Amino acid sequence: MNWLIAQVQSILRGPAPHPDDDFFDLGGDSMSALALFDAIEQRYACALPLTTIYDAPTMTDLAARIAAIRPTDAPTSCLIPLKAATEPKARHGAVILIHGIGGHVFDLLRLGAMIESPHSIAALRARGLAAGETPVDRIETTADNAFTLIRATYPDQTIHLAGYSFGGMLAIEIGRRLRTAGLKLGSITLLDTYPQPRCWPRAQALDVRLRRMRNQLTTLRTSDWPIRIAYARHRLGLGGDAVSATSSRAGWLAAPDGVTPEIRAVFEAASVAIDQYQPTMFEEPVTFIKPETASVFLPTRPRAVWQKFMPQLDVQTVPGDHITMLDEYAPDLAVLLSRIIARADGRPA
Repeated sequence: MNWLIAQVQSILRGPAPHPDDDFFDLGGDSMSALALFDAIEQRYACALPLTTIYDAPTMTDLAARIAAIRPTDAPTSCLIPLKAATEPKARHGAVILIHGIGGHVFDLLRLGAMIESPHSIAALRARGLAAGETPVDRIETTADNAFTLIRATYPDQTIHLAGYSFGGMLAIEIGRRLRTAGLKLGSITLLDTYPQPRCWPRAQALDVRLRRMRNQLTTLRTSDWPIRIAYARHRLGLGGDAVSATSSRAGWLAAPDGVTPEIRAVFEAASVAIDQYQPTMFEEPVTFIKPETASVFLPTRPRAVWQKFMPQLDVQTVPGDHITMLDEYAPDLAVLLSRIIARADGRPA
């Protein structure tokens, strides 16, 4: 228990928590939870399910879960169960939420728990997060691996795919492989997903550039003079600085500070995969869910970007932005996803 308390204190950089304090009430989030679970795995040689932090958010409960798990050398699956099927006939279907660019699925756990569906629900994480795994830097290869795993785990079942950001491109390619193999594809949903900017129409690329410039100018007007000077030096080619890291797409795709080495490696591999990926025609129905508040790094008109690749694209909107749509507004997103899945099944939405 003392070790666990010390780890939480170190990771959250705060006072020592009480054994009955809730991890998230202390300021914990998905990144800090990943760091904690990485430390637990290294010390105790046990791989706790990621959902444990929600079922056992206090140090007392978490310590009991650790004590109940035996060390194992068995490899962990990239498919993480979130909810079991609630009806016998629903065992013929599965809903799979697909990771974003960081590869982990902590951001999807709350959403998965809120989706109302009789099917089983699982989350797909990236390779490279578990010991002995190597990150994959091609979307097509990742889709091949995921397709093989899904087919083995859910044989003869209807598969519903929902990919967040980077994961939306994986959803398209996994769906393509399911159809090619003659398997059952229920629905495909992209959660604010866009390909590499070279695939964007010129008008959308220009709009993003202008919105980023306006955002930078607004930020500079409220910044101290050292930051303004650093920005000017960067624009004049007089050296690198912190501003340059936030004013380029490369900076946006960089792993955030404080992540584990495994997540950083997955980030880097995914960045390469995005640059290498070229979308091709996909004629299945696809739903695109966009947040009301667009990121300055992303287009505002998904149909304009994707229409030439996906002629059957339906666009829906939920509250929030690229991040909060999975967090603060997860209930709204879960309701919409539940309706999409039910409609594809032919059930009342």
